[in-house]
Amino acid sequence: MWKPFLFFALCAIAPLQAEEGLVVNLKDPEFSHGVLQTDKGGVVTAPGLRIQAKNISYTDKVTEGRRVQKIVAEGDLMIEYGEQVFIGERLEYDLLENRGSLIDGKTFVDIWFIGGEKIELKPDGSFVVYGGYITTSENADSAWELKAGAVKISPGGILSAKNIRLKLAQIPIFWLPSFKSNLKFFRDAPLRFRVLWDKGIGPRISARYRFLSWQEFNAYLRLDYRLKLGPGAALETEYISPNDRTYFVTRSYGAFDKSFPNEKGNRRYRLQGLLTTVSPDEKTEVHLQWDKMSDDRMVSDFKDPDFEVNTQKSTYFQVVHSEDNSFGTLRVRPRINSFQTLNQQLPYLVFGLRPFEVGRTGVIGESAARASFLDYTFPDTLEFHLLLSALSRRG
Repeated sequence: MWKPFLFFALCAIAPLQAEEGLVVNLKDPEFSHGVLQTDKGGVVTAPGLRIQAKNISYTDKVTEGRRVQKIVAEGDLMIEYGEQVFIGERLEYDLLENRGSLIDGKTFVDIWFIGGEKIELKPDGSFVVYGGYITTSENADSAWELKAGAVKISPGGILSAKNIRLKLAQIPIFWLPSFKSNLKFFRDAPLRFRVLWDKGIGPRISARYRFLSWQEFNAYLRLDYRLKLGPGAALETEYISPNDRTYFVTRSYGAFDKSFPNEKGNRRYRLQGLLTTVSPDEKTEVHLQWDKMSDDRMVSDFKDPDFEVNTQKSTYFQVVHSEDNSFGTLRVRPRINSFQTLNQQLPYLVFGLRPFEVGRTGVIGESAARASFLDYTFPDTLEFHLLLSALSRRG
């Protein structure tokens, strides 16, 4: 049996490529043919790496003209890799290439717990999880989790995943081909459940899942089920620029139900959106909103405070530009819902000069010009009734 200090002395005699900063501290180790090992515990440290386990094997030898320097560890295993901490069943780490494989590994990023059948540790500090899962529960049996074929975590908590499957109580709910997120900013749980009671409609079960979070952009999927009306689903997106100059939000909702028992068809929808932005010099403001509905009862039948964009059933586009001495406005306001009566503006233009003094006379002058194409439209139902009334009078 070789003593540890003798092994270290031998290592110090021959310079090794990856030995700078390497410390192998094992309890009662045995050395044979270039392998130092123990089953009584130890710690191996190197720049950006710390391995602690009950069973550790350190190999440093030349085989068939090729240098081999690696660590194999298992049993009460814990690894500190850069700023990341892992636990697992077995680790094989190549000290020459600064990469390793962790079997049945687990780690965490902020509030997220990530694990999988195999975790590859990369030289750049990133790691890839194969057969992995993501959840906010630290328990082995979590209420929900995202299963993924492959998950890559880059330094800084940037997550990229492929072949995503959401499971609730081990029951698959839906599938996504890919998913990207910055886990550092993705702090609240992406999945929320609610049980509500809508007056006149009865109980409603609602689930909202955020499937994408990238910097200032978020995207959600929503599933609703009303016992009296049936199922519904929604796609939601939100974006707020870092300087708060741009705000963009959409709500797209579809449902399979009937407002009245004898109503034909059962597909209903509401598509809402709102975009506001201001130029860096604050001279130009752009406003765009739309609210397309299958019928005028969608607002009351599917009323939800956290789903309302406040478009108020109106759709229009407007650009306002201001200079020191002049201003201009362009507005387009079409009718996109056949059940509405609307004075359409296709388009409406305003241009003017701000009030100014004529010479030094003390006379204040101003000038403005307006041009528009207006088209007053009625609901299709009203037009139908007017036609019937005209035909009856002729008869």
